[in-house]
Amino acid sequence: MNPYAPKPQKSRAALGTSLCLLTLAAYVFAGGLWAFSGRILWARAQTAGAAAPPSASEPQGGPENDPPVRQPQQPKDPFYGTGEREEFLLSAPPEGEGLSVEEITARVKPSVTGVACYDKTARLFGAGSGVIFRADGYIVTNYHVVDGAFKIRVTLDNGRGYEARLVGKDAASDLAVLKIEAEGLTAAQFGDSDEVAVGSLAVAIGNANGFHNSVTQGIFSGLNRQVALEMEDGNTYTYTLLQTDAAINPGNSGGALANKYGQVVGINSSKISAVDYEGMGFAIPSQIMKPVIEDLMAYGEVQGQARLGVVVTPMEETPKGRHAPETGVLIIEVDKKSGLLKEGVSAGDIIVSAAGRDILVPADLTSMVSRHRAGDHISMTVYFTALDEVRELDVCLYDGEKAG
Repeated sequence: MNPYAPKPQKSRAALGTSLCLLTLAAYVFAGGLWAFSGRILWARAQTAGAAAPPSASEPQGGPENDPPVRQPQQPKDPFYGTGEREEFLLSAPPEGEGLSVEEITARVKPSVTGVACYDKTARLFGAGSGVIFRADGYIVTNYHVVDGAFKIRVTLDNGRGYEARLVGKDAASDLAVLKIEAEGLTAAQFGDSDEVAVGSLAVAIGNANGFHNSVTQGIFSGLNRQVALEMEDGNTYTYTLLQTDAAINPGNSGGALANKYGQVVGINSSKISAVDYEGMGFAIPSQIMKPVIEDLMAYGEVQGQARLGVVVTPMEETPKGRHAPETGVLIIEVDKKSGLLKEGVSAGDIIVSAAGRDILVPADLTSMVSRHRAGDHISMTVYFTALDEVRELDVCLYDGEKAG
């Protein structure tokens, strides 16, 4: 149970220099409320400085900045990947004004489960939520919900309970996939988190404080929020998350965050619990979930973290060139393994867009890279400052684990 989520999450540590409007540092406080993840996370927020590099105690999020280094998962639990990759589909939002909260609840709640975790002595040590994404018993939840569990039990919305086995988990994304032996379940429809509009309706469903499938409502407060956490092991991890003011409470971790159409666009993961802070909850976006779940289903673990290999910072002033863009992020360093270097990109050039989307702040680039795998190619628009020239590039991402 972790106020920055029912229980601490482990994620990718952001390196390099960045400007970020909001930096969130979290500190673990052991003890209390053991039934909902066993640990409490307290947070404090501050406005980041102009170009101060992130540190272990005050990490800054935002730029792709040599994206997070994946931590090895040791000791390795038994995994049950299928060996075959299947696409995790995200549905486009339908036309229309959307549904009422009552209609959204009726659509999503049957897909939300309870997740209870037991140790080797059969003691309940943590509990959270999960979301069914396949009718044959596949469920997504948070890594921090099931981390360390010897036995996992899932309870459906109708009250039926099942023992679950772990298909795969990934500390760096704070996601895990479970499997129960059941057929004909109600699977949630997952929507595209890229289509979420700030200010639109958000509905959170999960087992808050053990109250089965509690429902809260609010709005989507922000996109691509960089949340940095310092965990019990001393490591710092960074997440790219959706922000909502819908109440997220201990036990909500792993539950659904739905849009106004009743599509699940995020998995609830954390909140700020500190004096003077209210209504700041966070969820893992579906676009970031997509490649992770595909890898967990196939291999039981994530195969490799995509990396672009640049350090970027917000553009403080528009270059004077005739073709200079008005928006973008300024490159201040390019890694020798980066595909951008092979295209002639260097410090001082500007990334204007990636994968068809404008890059307005460093966090936009972090988010775009994190939803891809190593080996994927993404289209990029780059302004070459010295040449006063804009070029369209096809850049291959590489594996952050093997970059050396």
